[in-house]
Amino acid sequence: MRAVNVDGVRSIAEAALAAGVRRLVHCSSVHAFDLYREGTSGVEVDERWPRVPDEPSHFAYDRSKAAGERALREVMGRGLDAVIVHPSGVIGPYDFGPSRMGRMFLQLYRRSLPSLIDGAFDFVDVRDVVAGMLAAQARGENGENYLLTGHTVHVRDIGAIAEAITGVKPPRLVAPIWFARIGVPLFGVAGAVMRQEPLYTHESLSVLATRALRPRQGRARARLHGPAVRRQRARHLRVVRRRGDARQEAPGEQRDADLSRCPAGHGLQDR
Repeated sequence: MRAVNVDGVRSIAEAALAAGVRRLVHCSSVHAFDLYREGTSGVEVDERWPRVPDEPSHFAYDRSKAAGERALREVMGRGLDAVIVHPSGVIGPYDFGPSRMGRMFLQLYRRSLPSLIDGAFDFVDVRDVVAGMLAAQARGENGENYLLTGHTVHVRDIGAIAEAITGVKPPRLVAPIWFARIGVPLFGVAGAVMRQEPLYTHESLSVLATRALRPRQGRARARLHGPAVRRQRARHLRVVRRRGDARQEAPGEQRDADLSRCPAGHGLQDR
């Protein structure tokens, strides 16, 4: 993990500096911020939030993302022009991996998910992340960080959204996080047998337990939302309003097609 998230970032930064690259956009993660600090209930996290310290008490992934940013800043100190973006939970089309969230959607569709989890997190459309990164390249300020977030969504609502598109009802059982933690060892065994990352781990369940935190993309709104993005979003909202209730009654495939045509950047909005 550190070989990619820390050493890999340093190598790319060194190569960019040596090649005279005009700007490097580094895609970090919201998990570079210390989301599990005490006393954070209901607090809005912005780009000034403290980073994860490199201590064993923190999750390895979070530590590696924060350490990757520090490695990049060492090279930036020698003259590299770079900006850093921090997406929240990324979901969207073309998830060929599939990712952990992609596997969850597939299990919902196949009715192989025994229950949902009583938790929530901020999720952002991958197309909005791309739009944010392009905006960071064009309009970002050298050395700045930008949170790229969407909306805080409960896992139960994710199941409802999936049902609206596929017609497959999600599990009726919604397990509390404390109960799901009991099954983590079983998920680990199943993941080892299937040679893939378990759907639920202590880390992923802790993420879903941070629903009181609200990532706030203050700098991204102020710097990256140019007039073109605002006009594009306004046009999209007018189209949605004109459709009215007809959109709610559209067949699942049509709704999916409608969503896929939404302009990039529509999720980067005031919270």
